[in-house]
Amino acid sequence: ALNDSGSVTYMYVDMDTNMVIALAAVACASISVFNDNDELSENIPAIEIKYFALNEKQHHTPYMPNSRTKLSHCALCYLIEHLKRVSTEFVGAVKIVLQAMPDAVGFYSKCKFKKMAPFVSDNTVGEDDGCIPMSYDLKEWVEA
Repeated sequence: ALNDSGSVTYMYVDMDTNMVIALAAVACASISVFNDNDELSENIPAIEIKYFALNEKQHHTPYMPNSRTKLSHCALCYLIEHLKRVSTEFVGAVKIVLQAMPDAVGFYSKCKFKKMAPFVSDNTVGEDDGCIPMSYDLKEWVEA
């Protein structure tokens, strides 16, 4: 993520301990929609989360003491909120897309991501890795 010139990397740090909590890399993307004749009918502007990882020590850490909400959920929600602002102010994306590892689909689903048809993106894991394409609908948020 740090060497990918086509993406922007974010680092979440606990300022009290200087511990890295999470890393994320995002980039502009699009979802190509084809009609029944396999002709391109639309390109939907999107932001791709190319990489999202939580420090292994933080995987099951509650956000606050005695909280059921996990730090991982809060980190992703914070990233989504930031990407909503980026979309509204700068790029006009209507979706956030990512390729989820199979064991992370439940986590992303809890954050309102939905499974979608496969898409191809430079420098992302492909179907050979068993990843599941997922999307988050920014249009619902903008219209609300």
